[in-house]
Amino acid sequence: MKGYRSDFDLLIIVNERRLCDFATYWYKAADRLIREKSIETPVSLIVHSRLEVNTYLKEEQYFFSDIRKEGIVLYELDDEPLAEPKSLSQLDQLRVATAFLADRLPLAQTF
Repeated sequence: MKGYRSDFDLLIIVNERRLCDFATYWYKAADRLIREKSIETPVSLIVHSRLEVNTYLKEEQYFFSDIRKEGIVLYELDDEPLAEPKSLSQLDQLRVATAFLADRLPLAQTF
């Protein structure tokens, strides 16, 4: 196969941070999605807590804002809404970018 092949990202939002542990709770589901012959398009599971997702939305992080705007809800257990993405001030944008750089730069330098 040549060129770009699209995939599906399933964002799973859980109520408790401990349920985000992929190795404990989600690896069997991910493995089943990979092995299922009838699923032709690759599927990725992304698991975050509601608190994390709402924080990322409030920080206007692109990935989560895009999902909030264009994603399709497949199942909801409760009616508690997610935060609405909002525009950050330039000072807040700098704060978020600086924190992201501090987190990722050591990994990039090691790589």
